[in-house]
Amino acid sequence: MEEDAVAEEIRNRIREAFVEAGLLEEGRLLLLTDKRCLGCEAVKEMLKEELESGAAVEIDVESEEGKELCERFGIEEVPAIILDTGKELRKCEIRTEGDDLVIECEEGGESDKEKMGEEEQARERVEEKAISESERAEGKKKELEED
Repeated sequence: MEEDAVAEEIRNRIREAFVEAGLLEEGRLLLLTDKRCLGCEAVKEMLKEELESGAAVEIDVESEEGKELCERFGIEEVPAIILDTGKELRKCEIRTEGDDLVIECEEGGESDKEKMGEEEQARERVEEKAISESERAEGKKKELEED
């Protein structure tokens, strides 16, 4: 029975840390896990209600989405949490300080959509430059053939 009380206390402290960090109000949590991770099961149990309601989503690091998120955010250890605000994704750090559990998310900056827009624009500029250079080369080729 004492183990249950300790587990419940840990769950409550983690839930409090999530509330204090504002994570449960700001967006959906993406919980990165691995089937070999012992700590992942504990965090999944603590976020059971959020996972069942859709406020949190579990993503296996071996999945395509999981691999992409790990690479993008430099995640090397699980469990890891990413906050999806609907406008951007922010990596969150979970750590202990003494007896307290602290959760901090990276500050929001440029949204992912804005970043993707800039990347797309840069790609288009490169493609346009390549096309115009190709067209110039074709034009010179035709000039030489005519001479």
